[in-house]
Amino acid sequence: RQNLSVMQKAWRERNPQARIKAAYQALELNNDCATAYILLAEEEATTILEAEKYFKQALRAGETVYKKSQHSSSQNPHHEAQLRRDTNVLVYVKRRLAMCARKLGRIKEAAKMMRDLMKEFPVLSVLNIHENLLETLLELQAYADIQAVLAKYDDISLPKSAAICYTAALLKARAVSDR
Repeated sequence: RQNLSVMQKAWRERNPQARIKAAYQALELNNDCATAYILLAEEEATTILEAEKYFKQALRAGETVYKKSQHSSSQNPHHEAQLRRDTNVLVYVKRRLAMCARKLGRIKEAAKMMRDLMKEFPVLSVLNIHENLLETLLELQAYADIQAVLAKYDDISLPKSAAICYTAALLKARAVSDR
């Protein structure tokens, strides 16, 4: 797990070139270092296609590590923290891949990826993946689907985000103008 130590330092580093160099060092130590691929996607990639390529590598690496930590029989706090970290990395990568697909014009694919992510990890609604989904559905003009997503979050007693309030107001205005 020396690669994790390298990546922890890389994320704290202020110099972008030093961060990128550290990501490559982490990959030399372990080719399955998802966070190194994430850093390269975020900081070295100059196009969305290039970022998507790095995120796909991060996904492969992240899924491998996630499956290992998921099947580990240990129930100690260290293992639980590792599983949480591996889950967060996997969710982050999948979300970023969906955002890449959307930016590349593959909007239906992006919406499907976000829906799948919300089904696979429903307890991670705090990450506001539904907001990315709302934006994507607006782009598709899938108003019935938007209404369904909004209805799902209408009962929640947590404060509503600006994206949810704005989208709900937009749908109400659209309904009024259709009459």
